[in-house]
Amino acid sequence: MQEVRIVIIGGGSYNWSPKLMADLALTQTLQGRLTLMDINPEALAAMVSLGRRMMSELGGHFDVQGTNDLAEALQGANYVVLTINTGGYEATRQDLEIPEKYGLVQTVGDTAGPGGLIRGLRNIPVVVQIAQKMEQVCPHAWLMNYSNPMSILTSAVAVASDIKVVGLCHELLGLELKLSSILGIAELGRIKFKVGGINHFSWVAEATLNGEDILPKVQEFARTWRVDASYDLFPPYNDQMLVKFRLLETTGLLGVAGDRHIVEFYSSFISPESEYGWAYGVKRTTADDFEEEYASNERRAGAMLADEEPLPSSHSSEIVFQIVESIEHDLNREFFVNLPNVGQIANLPLDNVVETYALANGRGLTPLAFGELPPSVAPQVRLHSEIQEMIVEAGLTGDKELALQAFLLDPMIRDFDAGSRMFDEMCRAQGLFVNTVAEY
Repeated sequence: MQEVRIVIIGGGSYNWSPKLMADLALTQTLQGRLTLMDINPEALAAMVSLGRRMMSELGGHFDVQGTNDLAEALQGANYVVLTINTGGYEATRQDLEIPEKYGLVQTVGDTAGPGGLIRGLRNIPVVVQIAQKMEQVCPHAWLMNYSNPMSILTSAVAVASDIKVVGLCHELLGLELKLSSILGIAELGRIKFKVGGINHFSWVAEATLNGEDILPKVQEFARTWRVDASYDLFPPYNDQMLVKFRLLETTGLLGVAGDRHIVEFYSSFISPESEYGWAYGVKRTTADDFEEEYASNERRAGAMLADEEPLPSSHSSEIVFQIVESIEHDLNREFFVNLPNVGQIANLPLDNVVETYALANGRGLTPLAFGELPPSVAPQVRLHSEIQEMIVEAGLTGDKELALQAFLLDPMIRDFDAGSRMFDEMCRAQGLFVNTVAEY
């Protein structure tokens, strides 16, 4: 086997690194060097130790190293996996809690709405800096982005550099698991999808099982599906699909992402009248929820390191190393990914990042044609895609006025005056548009 050099930037992540390293160790067709890069020395040291143990006990073929120096990490890299959130959980708390002061509740706040757009603005300089360093050190490598907001950051790299970039998201597998449960399908991979849109706002236009359209069966199930749960005990990450079912009824298409993501593209779903989403089975994820998840992941990683919890024995839902395997071994497999639009979605603007299938082989990733989004969803998808591209331009040029215009176009903003004050407060809190250069 030819050796490959893989880098994970944000390699100290207790959420991402354990599952990605286990996936890599379980991918027996790949070998080489894995470098974890992070600015948190304690987390980095823990993940390097865990990665070495995983390679040893899971039969992996990678030498695991760690560094806090970006240029050193990128030396000779073939694939660079990005899993960062600039500003960490303090910035995430601001993304959620400042809008709440203005009566605006978000259920996730990482893609659309005030939180998602501000998150994009603070991450763009850092992510572009990484891409530009790749141009100097490993210009032929792929940047494989897991960081949100997915479309904004993937687009920023595509616009500002010549680096090959792809955005990766696991939401389609989550939907497939739900549909398989509804239909009583034991194994994955049997449902064939035609899917397109933008990240966290993609749509299933067709879904077949053995050549038969399954959407009528899903609609039949939806007519009797109810949620019986206590708000206090309900985990915010659970997807009850009530929003997807309501939109299927009205648009004829099935949303891909979890309901907690989809509602942020339609402001009416998280209004006071809907109890901020709870009428549709959606519970908002608070800053405390995010921090508890982080702490839980840290505890789990520590338990694996202490041999108090078993290492993963099967692949996670992430596809990054399946794509690497397909490129390295010319396997001609299809994956649902985020790439600039070269015509794969005919009625979305060219060059905007869109989410469709692509073919992965020795030539890299080639987008596959989706066609046109139906008119029941195309205008809303186009609106959010254009807002995201405005944020990309604003983040790359430092144009605060353009950023504000994009911010106020988001459907969650119902009052321009309050929205303008909210934007200014969020920018001040995170040091945006003050002529500073982000470093990583």
